[in-house]
Amino acid sequence: PVSMDPSMEPVTDDGSVMKRIVQKGSGWDRPKLHDEAFVNLTGKHGDTVFDTNQGEDGPRALLLGSAYCDGLEAAVLRMHKGEKAVVDIA
Repeated sequence: PVSMDPSMEPVTDDGSVMKRIVQKGSGWDRPKLHDEAFVNLTGKHGDTVFDTNQGEDGPRALLLGSAYCDGLEAAVLRMHKGEKAVVDIA
């Protein structure tokens, strides 16, 4: 697994993607493959930020299944609208 943090839950069977919910979302529905999800993100490797939409005009549109980042897409597919989470990807 990526993280030994007990608050992290596995997103993938092999534990290469883990998620900790920071704020629960609403409803029971989740996005599906080929849906468009709108996300705010900051991608880091250690302390180095390699991708972020901080300072942009709003959330970034992410087409699920477009292979932007398989681990991120796997996590988003298990999120509810409005959910905020920390995602660790190996």
